[in-house]
Amino acid sequence: MLKIGLTGGIGVGKTTVAKIFESFGIPVFYSDVESKNLMFDSQIKTQVIELFGEESYSLDQLNRKHIAAQLFEDPQKRTSLEALLHPRVRQEFQKWASNQNTPYVLNESALIFEKNLESYFDKIILVKAPLDLRISRVMERDKLTKAEVQARLAAQDNSSKNEDLSDFVIYNDNLSNLKLICKDIHNKLTQKL
Repeated sequence: MLKIGLTGGIGVGKTTVAKIFESFGIPVFYSDVESKNLMFDSQIKTQVIELFGEESYSLDQLNRKHIAAQLFEDPQKRTSLEALLHPRVRQEFQKWASNQNTPYVLNESALIFEKNLESYFDKIILVKAPLDLRISRVMERDKLTKAEVQARLAAQDNSSKNEDLSDFVIYNDNLSNLKLICKDIHNKLTQKL
């Protein structure tokens, strides 16, 4: 079974692309969802409280605003949190993938290139979209101001080298042909077996 990375920056439409692949019967592992779930693992929760303070959790709910504010202000805290979560997310993906029975699986993750995880995958699909479209998508989805979205975009690596390292690049600026593009990639991935 092939392990395919699905990546791209904030607001490019990775989830939309992932849902299309799911409609083809391909299982998708959402790294961001797994990271959020792991925040409630007792060992990680203890370390998150040490890192971000007692107010990180309230009534067994994660205080996302509190943590996000610190992550964007303090790069060292971001690095520490990623060091806690990323190895565990990779472990969970490996366990999950070993239980699938399809020609390939997708791992949707925004940070494949930023964390040098290319070697974990047989192929990589990069999703891209125009900057103004990305900003409007994230503003609408996350109820953020333009300045807040721009700050998040600035924190991500948008290097064109990512295109060179990708096996497939999807330009997600026209939803009408997105499914056809995904179907073409799906056909190529299943024909290689």
